[in-house]
Amino acid sequence: MRKRKRGVRAWGLLLFAVLAEGCSGGGSGPSPASPTGTVTSQLSDPASQCSDQYSHVYVTVSDVQASTSGSGGGGFVDLTPGLSTHPLQVDLLAAPSAECFLAELGATSGLPAGNYQQIRFILVTNDASGITLANGATNQCGGSSGPWNCVFQTGSSTPDELSLPSEAQTGIKIPPGQINSGGIKLASGQSVDIDIDFNACASVVEAGNSGAFLLKPTLRAGEVGTSPLIAGTVVLATASGPVVTPSGTTVSNANVWLEQEPGATDFTVGTPGAAPGATPSVSVENLLQTTTADSSGHFEFCPVGPGTYDIVADATSLPTSNLPSNATVAVGTVVTNSGGPNNLVIPLVAEPATASTPAWGQMSAIVSTVNTSAPGDDVTLNGLQAFTPPGGTTPLEALVPLLYNLSGTDGTIPKSVPPTVTTGSTFSNANCPALSSVTSCPTGTNCACFNVAVPVSNPVVGSANSTGGGYTAPAAGGSVGYAIGGVATVENGASTDLVCTPANLVTNPSALFTVTPGAVATPTNPVLEFTGCD
Repeated sequence: MRKRKRGVRAWGLLLFAVLAEGCSGGGSGPSPASPTGTVTSQLSDPASQCSDQYSHVYVTVSDVQASTSGSGGGGFVDLTPGLSTHPLQVDLLAAPSAECFLAELGATSGLPAGNYQQIRFILVTNDASGITLANGATNQCGGSSGPWNCVFQTGSSTPDELSLPSEAQTGIKIPPGQINSGGIKLASGQSVDIDIDFNACASVVEAGNSGAFLLKPTLRAGEVGTSPLIAGTVVLATASGPVVTPSGTTVSNANVWLEQEPGATDFTVGTPGAAPGATPSVSVENLLQTTTADSSGHFEFCPVGPGTYDIVADATSLPTSNLPSNATVAVGTVVTNSGGPNNLVIPLVAEPATASTPAWGQMSAIVSTVNTSAPGDDVTLNGLQAFTPPGGTTPLEALVPLLYNLSGTDGTIPKSVPPTVTTGSTFSNANCPALSSVTSCPTGTNCACFNVAVPVSNPVVGSANSTGGGYTAPAAGGSVGYAIGGVATVENGASTDLVCTPANLVTNPSALFTVTPGAVATPTNPVLEFTGCD
């Protein structure tokens, strides 16, 4: 087991958790008379899945701030004193330097106790001059006049500038919804380890065919304990009726997603724009981290804050059969302040197939946005399947990892990352050939199509454990249905810029996409219709 230095750490993009609330009370603002605590900030990045695209992604951090105001209206305190005069340049694709952290951003004591509900993550702008990097480091992106943020495409020794959103200098917001438990509850006299997790693979966007690279930050935050790790192995399994039997054969390149049901996001169902409370919603699990099993079937999520998590896995190609699997949902992985499990076994069962029928299905449809001024919006999409936890009675909606480019017709979907499409007034179905009958967007909208491949069985479900036993396979012959969820954000903007009302939509779980082997489900009307977008 790896050892980690104890202390107070603030992390980046993925989880931001907190300790118990202090004497000053939940949301009270900082004041000189408040009892105080200590915070140390560190930066992490989930396991990289874009090494075939980029060898390095450099960002230059100049400050991290926190506020007890949920709206960020004021009261920000500095979590990283010293960074503003000597910013730290970090390669988000580098191997962790300590435990699962890329870099320690700073530590500060004397912070007023309270519930810090918003984080601002500030980057050096690319045109900044007079910058002296921390530790006497050399700017990997250029010279003394910038740029300070860049990507190296795999196989290239020349950096490409990474364009920043306008919020980069004033602070990219990590709001309460992206902070585990809704805030950092700093108690009097205590130290807390917090993480800012920066998902580089999901945050770098190539702007069409222009050759330009844009930063669309995917940030989350949360507390971690002394061993912030979930790890295990994905193995091949067989099913006889409902009984799943794991084997000793490991599965490489499996898609493995870390999700959380407590505090899940509510997605609005049906036609958007209805009066508040008039439209029902569905609770969808939060996707926290994604990774891919290595050549030995091993996977790892690190850092992870205290809490209870579900792990959802599938694979495009299993050993021996070369068939894809259906999804497996491993429920109830518990992480405490003293650590999490490092010996989980996740079984995957092959999809049924015939010589003439592919063992996957596809969904291809249209999403639309109604804008008053902007030319379009980015919509991040995912497939949802319902499952019932062991011993439970209420179904939950899990996000299912997409199978990558199985059809050979859509090479734009990043592996194990939800696809993002940009709506526009001119419709193209080049990436969605099954929608050849659709030639234009609905009147008054911008739109885009998507094409994704998914498993054609309902999930295998069980309690997470170290043997891979106790999982239950779905009944044979049942209907396999998916809902589609989408989140709309500003085109090429920051991931926190939710711009439609509502910004989270899901198709009606009572009217699912029916997925069958080798076929494409193709509704011709928009399945998600976002309104009130700017």
